[in-house]
Amino acid sequence: ELNRVPDYSLLVRGYFGCKIEFECKNRENGVKRRRFSVYILKIFTHGRYLSDQNGTFANQYTFIIMTTTTVKHPKGLYFVFSISIAERFGYYGMRALFVLYMINALMMDKELSALIYGNYTGLVYLTPLIGGYVADKYWGMRRSTFWGIVLMVIGQLLMFFSALNFQYPEPARWLMYSGLGFLIFGNGFFKPNVSTFVGQLYEPGDRRLDSAYTIFYMGVNLGAFAAPLICGFL
Repeated sequence: ELNRVPDYSLLVRGYFGCKIEFECKNRENGVKRRRFSVYILKIFTHGRYLSDQNGTFANQYTFIIMTTTTVKHPKGLYFVFSISIAERFGYYGMRALFVLYMINALMMDKELSALIYGNYTGLVYLTPLIGGYVADKYWGMRRSTFWGIVLMVIGQLLMFFSALNFQYPEPARWLMYSGLGFLIFGNGFFKPNVSTFVGQLYEPGDRRLDSAYTIFYMGVNLGAFAAPLICGFL
């Protein structure tokens, strides 16, 4: 006899030692959606005996059990997790070396280097306003996220070619400026939409959503933490 009680709990009345299995199916098509693991929390005896089919007697118990779902997160979450690590690694890794690169490789003075660095970091946090507006009114979340990633990849490649040709300061500077522009606008499209992308992987009311955002921000923080250490060491 099964009685549903709140908060993922079941009250089961039966005989001690009986085998209990659970399966959750979709009401519309009968497709299996979830598997449940059972944990016995408390056992209460009623102090009376009933006879089974073989004529023997068994004590009647009440089992209070808690079920936990084993449904995995969608694959899209782990793709976003990987992208977030790479994006934060590239951003903070470049920032850790940016001023030193301008001063020591491109022979720029400290004041100009600090000005460029400040403008870059400020615009990175300003352009998401534009990217969010474009996503809401014109492109949509998925398209904006995709083109944000593409622009940031182009920007990182331009920064790479700038560092590769630092012996020629003037071309290297223009490659750097172009790379910064692509990174700024790419981040503007990517940053305000990627967290929304995580939310749309789940149906409304899905209890896995909180843990999904935890995994997502773990990727963000992991990339931000590792970037200065690894890039600084190299």
